[in-house]
Amino acid sequence: MKPRANAKLKTLPDQRQEKIAQFARTHTLAQTVVWLRETGISTSASAVSQFLHWFNHREQLARNEQALRNAIVDLVRNGTAPTAETLSQIGNTIFAGSALEKQDPSAWFMSQQIYLRKAELDLKSKQLAQN
Repeated sequence: MKPRANAKLKTLPDQRQEKIAQFARTHTLAQTVVWLRETGISTSASAVSQFLHWFNHREQLARNEQALRNAIVDLVRNGTAPTAETLSQIGNTIFAGSALEKQDPSAWFMSQQIYLRKAELDLKSKQLAQN
């Protein structure tokens, strides 16, 4: 079975992958394919597109992970133990921020719906506890 064309791009060293992504940000897929061929990598526009989608997703996950780590370190530094509630709030903030960064209105809307539904459930829970 022949390996997928974008798989060879995924196996390149991280620094080379970053250079490809940087080049592709300011060039078309066709120009990127030609540039890669000039550097000895034979591929297709489809493979480059799939690679860029994978690369950008991987980079977004790394940014989200770092933001979460930083938020947890800040909590600990301030003497606050991370609770399920604070981690949930941090996660919601990171997810909503990611949706805004990607200009993904459906993901942002979903994050807001989840937040509102949780607030509604919390309010109902408090009301039941008072009765």
